[in-house]
Amino acid sequence: MKNRTRPKQMMFRVTEKEKEMILNNSEKLGFKKFENYARKMLIDGYVINLKSADDKDLKQLMSEVSRIGNNINQIAKGINSNHRVYESDLKEIKNGQDTIIRLVRELVRNTNKIKQS
Repeated sequence: MKNRTRPKQMMFRVTEKEKEMILNNSEKLGFKKFENYARKMLIDGYVINLKSADDKDLKQLMSEVSRIGNNINQIAKGINSNHRVYESDLKEIKNGQDTIIRLVRELVRNTNKIKQS
């Protein structure tokens, strides 16, 4: 099978309990194939289960990330044109990061509440 998109194989060992937990998590998150779940987790380190997140919270997060991204792009354009970094721009970026972190934590907290109920 020379023409495989992913020709390299990786293997690792787990206990029976670990295997059960991993497959259970994969199933909960809606993965049909374990290899897709494993690849996603090993590359990105996380999977966001959008089905269990509140749509309103997710839309708010996406909107905020988009707004902050636009601000950062404008700041980057300004820096590229005048070759100066202003403290106010750095504060705005930091505030944006703090907002994103707060919103993600709220989303995760709310998602965990849904799972526990």
